[in-house]
Parts: sequence; structure tokens; C-alpha cells
Amino acid sequence: MAVRPTAVFLGDLSMAGQRPVGELTAIDPSYDDPQPAVQIWNQQASAWQVLTPGVNTNPSTPATSFWGVESAMAKDLTAVGKPIERVIKHAKDSHISLVGSYPSWSYNTVATELVTLLDLIRDAALAAPGDNLRIDAFVISIQCRDFLGPEASSYAAGLRRLIGLLTDPNNYSWGVTLGSVRGDGGKTPVVLVEPHYEYTGLDHVQKKALLTCRMLIQSLACEADRIAVARSEQLTSTNGLTLSAISIIDLSRRCSAALLAPVLPVDENVPEARLSLFLGDSILDGTSPNSALPAHQQAALAGAMIWSPYSGSFVTLQAGANNQNSLPTTENGVPPGSFQLHGPEIAVMDSLRAGGEVFLVKGAVSNTFAAANDQVMALALPPTLNRYLHTWSPAARQQMWDLTINGWFLSAVRSLRRSSRKPKIEMVVISCGTNDLIFNATTPLAIPQAVQEMIASLNRLMVAENLDTSAMRVIVCVPSLGLAKVSGVDLMALDTVRTALLALPGVAIVDLSDFSSSDYIHPDAPGTKAFADRLIALFRGELRRAVSPLFVPSMSELRRSLRLSAIDSSSDALAMIDSAVETASVTFFRHIGGSKIETLRSAPYTRNPLSALEYLRVLAVSTEIKIVRAQLLRSMPTLFMDGAVVERAWQQEAAFREGSTLMHRDELKRLDEEIRQALATLQSAQFSSGGDLATSVISPESSIVPGQTISSTVF
Repeated sequence: MAVRPTAVFLGDLSMAGQRPVGELTAIDPSYDDPQPAVQIWNQQASAWQVLTPGVNTNPSTPATSFWGVESAMAKDLTAVGKPIERVIKHAKDSHISLVGSYPSWSYNTVATELVTLLDLIRDAALAAPGDNLRIDAFVISIQCRDFLGPEASSYAAGLRRLIGLLTDPNNYSWGVTLGSVRGDGGKTPVVLVEPHYEYTGLDHVQKKALLTCRMLIQSLACEADRIAVARSEQLTSTNGLTLSAISIIDLSRRCSAALLAPVLPVDENVPEARLSLFLGDSILDGTSPNSALPAHQQAALAGAMIWSPYSGSFVTLQAGANNQNSLPTTENGVPPGSFQLHGPEIAVMDSLRAGGEVFLVKGAVSNTFAAANDQVMALALPPTLNRYLHTWSPAARQQMWDLTINGWFLSAVRSLRRSSRKPKIEMVVISCGTNDLIFNATTPLAIPQAVQEMIASLNRLMVAENLDTSAMRVIVCVPSLGLAKVSGVDLMALDTVRTALLALPGVAIVDLSDFSSSDYIHPDAPGTKAFADRLIALFRGELRRAVSPLFVPSMSELRRSLRLSAIDSSSDALAMIDSAVETASVTFFRHIGGSKIETLRSAPYTRNPLSALEYLRVLAVSTEIKIVRAQLLRSMPTLFMDGAVVERAWQQEAAFREGSTLMHRDELKRLDEEIRQALATLQSAQFSSGGDLATSVISPESSIVPGQTISSTVF
């Protein structure tokens, strides 16, 4: 019995093809020629016929001269030595779901399009006695209707069931077997065609569903290496629904490439591929003009590759061309690569490539939230695509996590493995939560919880995918203190979020307060460079051991209060600040003890204290600043320069700048007395077991020590 390699094409109007054969002739006359080596099953005539585009390539509507991807694929596969001898095609206006009025591909007890297709395969096999139909490939394109209604939510589940039934050998008999066009003896490959963005007349809800369907297809393809995706980016439509003739040809080539993509290598003894992952909002995506970059960073960075969601492949990183292609922008009328902006990724990858080829998956999208929900989108945000994908929390399904991690990242990992490279995860950068604070989108503690969910989910994924994480460094960005100047930002919420993120275990921290900004939110061009330098230094372990204040929310805020926020990161002055902070910590421990320190640290720091404990926390913060200031005044009265001033002029108003020795001595005397009194107050304060303050009454006979008259009664 002769074995006949067979390809099965199924789907809706996008698979059927809606363009006349004359347009195919105009593109390439050879494509409309009959293909004697390939026969197609004509279900209307119940007969095998020589595949002839425009004659028998639209079986659902035989009176038309329409054709689809099968016409070019049969020709192209033969050209690369993977011939398909038989074609079975079933395509009509339909969808996956059982919901709605269109025919469905979902399997149930009544007749469905799947049942019809299986009947066609049986009839085709019975009509070819002496032949064994070996199904070597499935190509599925169902995309015209599912995002028009509520059935989009079941799209992935429907496709998964459909693929499972199609590739189950128990569903075939009559001389039908399953094979692989790859000739590797593996499972039959399945190609899924993505919905394209050229649909017109869709409202925002439908466009969200379209984007969701694309995301689900990418995620589904990552579940098994035998499922591949034929990308639809940059394909065009002539009628707002189905593809143009030239795009059908382009898509057919993408389908062929997807079918023939090699399986994931079993051998781990292959070259490493150093892979980094950026996740977050517009702060990480970047708002700095590319013109501010050095000339060599404005050009393509050879050896630095970035994952392109448009092509489904790695491309050479270039500012303005592909560094901000996180989400397609067709809906906005902005073509890919139109944004001449950058974030820290350019300088980071430029630096990392010095050690050999590096790869990046960048999922950074403006107006995204750490922990938000659909109610957030009632806000007057621009009607961009990312309006519908706004939440990073892995707990929120069909949102940024599913798209970026379960879609792009896993696709990138599989792409590297298919090219015989072993992904080695290096830098993971997370920046989100700023939009939550600006729009008061959620409770403050939900933001660090979402970040923790992201880190935990990543760790589980790395284990599940058997990825090399020996060099992985997770870096979390903390929202800037500058947000306090942004209208509507709750200061207590900002402090709560910052405190929780700064305390995250097992990660490196970047405080966005440390970088210059023009809007209190996004680093400007110098700030973006400093941001990148900080990421590189953290990843390489080049920074000194982190020293943190006890009570001041962060080192950046401490430096700001001393007017030292712009000291260059290479300055030796930073080491002296660290030493002063350590001295302050020892001073507190010696005077008030560890238990009181922890009680005070547990109290929220607010500039509008209401409780006694909050007042004492404020006192501890101001005292810590004074201790550090006094230490610096003793050690280096003239070392610091203000980097925030262009001329780097000495700050006259800072006591340890250009003052005389006498002035320094007087200032030290004043600071030491204020510190002494504050420590006495903190020392005498009595806490109950629950952390509350115990109060007492001062009688006329009470012994009052100077500096302690507000110790326990006032508070």
C-alpha cells in the first residue's frame, strides 16, 4: 500500500481564503498552476483532483475562484524536500465556541465541523484504495468570529480539545495513520494561525478579545513543542476581515516554516544563551529620547538580541526600531518602531554584550499596574491596546503575565532551544506599582504582594522549564519618592509600598528616587543612564554591601534630607555616608535596645502622625538624620559637592560645606544636644506587649529630668 503524505487544513473564512485567483497570478504566475504531484479532496465531487488554485481550493464554496495557504504551502514544501501529496481542506464561516449562531468546531453530541472533517477524511481514504493516507501536518486557522462575543474566554480550551482530538490516532481508521512532515518519527505537528490586527469595525471590547485570543494561542503553543504558531504581524487585509492575496502568500511561508521547525533538543551540552527579562511599566519601557544616546548606542547593537513579538524571533537590538515593540500599535495608527524613545535596556545590553552574545525579552508597557482589575480601566486612559492588558499579577488571567511570560518568554526559550542553544537566565528586572499609586487603583499592600507573586511564579517556571538560573539576579524597582509631588498620590500608601518593597528578601533593589526625572515619575536621559548603570552594577555584584537606615524609609531619602542625593555613585563619599549610617544604628541600639527599635520600625512612617507610636517614629527618623549629619560634619566638612547643580558649586546652606571651624563646632554642639534629648525621650518611652505606649502622670512631686518632660506623658 502506497503511503501518501497528507496535510489537513481546517478553519473558518481565514483558512478558506477570500481572494480571487487572478490576484495570485499577479503576484507569481507559477502559484496558480496546477500541481500534478498534489491531489486535493473535492468534497462536492467526492473525488480526488489535481490541486488547482481557484478551481478546487475552496471546497465550501466551489463556485468561487478563492484559494488559501494550501496553494502555496504544497508548492513550497515540495521545494524544500518535504512534499505533501494529498490535501484535505475543510473551511467555512465558523468558530470554536458552542456559543453563537455560527457553526462550531467544539466536539459534542451533535454534528460539528470536527465531525464533518473526520467524515471527510474517512471518505477521502475510502476513495483511495491501495493508498495509506498518512496525516503529517495540521494547519488550523479559526479567528474570524471568536473574539466577537463572550466565547473568547473559552478559545484556548476549545483549541486544546480540538488539537487533542485531531492528533488522537484512535479517531482514525480506514487506512489513515498519523506521521510527521518533519520525518523525525515524532508526533504530528500542528500550526495555529494567529488572528491579525487588520479587522475593522470592532469596538474596544472586541479588540480586547482579539488580543486575548492571540495571547492564548501563544500560550497554548508553549505547552508542547509539536504546536507552533504562524505569526500574523504585519499582514494586511483588503476587506477588514480576511487577508489580502500577498499576505496569504506570506502567511503560507510562515506556516511552512512553523511546520518544519525542529523539536526541542534533548542534549543539554549545547552553547549557552544568556537571556535577560524586563517586566514592567513605562518606567522600564523608557521615555528618554534616543537622540540622547551615544552614537554607537543609536545604531544596531551587534551581539545584543531582543525578542520580537512581531516576527516570533530574536532580532538585533536597535533603539527606535525594536526596543519598544512590546505591544503592537496598529490600533493607535502608530506603526512598529515609530517611538524614538528608550529605557535602560540599550545601555544594559550594550554593556552585557561585551561578554558575548546576549538575549533580551522586554515586556514593558505603559499604563500597566501591579495589582489592578478591569474597574481601573474606567479611568480616562488612552484607548490603546494595553488598555486591555493592564495587570501584572500572575493571579489575573489573560493579562500581562500570561501574554509576556506564558507567551513571549516561553516562546523565546523554545526558539533558543530549537537553535541548539541552552538558555541561561541572567538579569530579571521588575518595575511596577507606580500606576497603582498614581491612580489609587488598589490597596497599598496589594502592590508588594503582586510583585512577590511575580517572583514566586518566575521561580516555579524556571524549575518547571529546567532553566539554568545559576547566574540569575532578580532586581526590583521601588517607586520614587518623587511621586509625593504627583497630584492624587496618597503619601501613606506611597510609604507603605516603598517600605514593603525595600524589605523584599532575596532580591536586589533599585530605588527610582535616585535618578533624575523631569516629571517625578520617569527617569530623564541622565537618569536613564544612571538607571542602567545601577542595574549593571547590581547584576555584576559591583556595588558595596547595602547599608540601610533603621528608621528613614530609604537611603535615597536620607541622602535627600542631607542634600546629598546627587552624589556620583563612584564617589568615596558614599562609603562615608554608609559609615555614618552604621554609627547611627549602633547609637540607637546602645541607647534604646533592640526590642524598642523593632517596635518603632513596625510603626508606619507618616508626615502626619496621629498616634503616639507614629509620633515616636517621626522622632526616630529626625534623630537618625541628625546623627548621620553630625558624623559627616566631623569626618568631612568640605568633601561633598552637589551633583544636582550643573556647575557642581558648593552648597552654602549646608553646614558642612564652606563654614568655618567655629561654625562647625557650634553646629555640632547644637546637633549633639538635640540628639541627646531625643534619645532620652525614646529611651524612657514604655511600650506595652502590643507595642502601644504606656502613659504616666507627672505630679508636682515628680522628678523631671531636662529633655525627658515629653517622654511618656505627652505621647
